[in-house]
Amino acid sequence: MKKLTISSVIVVSILLTACAEVTGWSPTVDPYNDRNAYRIPQDTTECKQ
Repeated sequence: MKKLTISSVIVVSILLTACAEVTGWSPTVDPYNDRNAYRIPQDTTECKQ
């Protein structure tokens, strides 16, 4: 019975997290040694459109 309860909790947790919405996410950009680093804000704006 204890295994069934643990399994149920795990399954419910997975189902709930699968439906979670990610907000406020933004990609990490590493401009080190990038000749076009000055374009990052423009590229980000274009990508969001």
